[in-house]
Amino acid sequence: YMSASIRQLREDKIIAYATLTGFVINLISIFYILLTYTYLPPLLPIYNHQPWGDERLGQKPELFLPLGLSFFLFICNIILAKNLYEKIPLIARMITITSFIIALITCIFIFKIIQITL
Repeated sequence: YMSASIRQLREDKIIAYATLTGFVINLISIFYILLTYTYLPPLLPIYNHQPWGDERLGQKPELFLPLGLSFFLFICNIILAKNLYEKIPLIARMITITSFIIALITCIFIFKIIQITL
């Protein structure tokens, strides 16, 4: 049953492309962080919703938090899309596109933080 539902997701081009590009974008974010990690200062402006000052700063390892959340949501959304695909394919497509958008926004966020600090 599981391989049949995964095969259905692979055959749906929207789901396949959104899943693949979302995964690749998350990998690019990981590699970019790892590539620049040693050059980053110890404190980074991660928490932009906080008032100006020290509250906005986070330590270098905290840069992996948005990426971890993005991967977690990516996996949860793929599982949810797999379970919903037979009943409501449109919702499954929307969920995978949402995962792609979350990965893209996270990647932009990480790139901007690193560009600002380097």
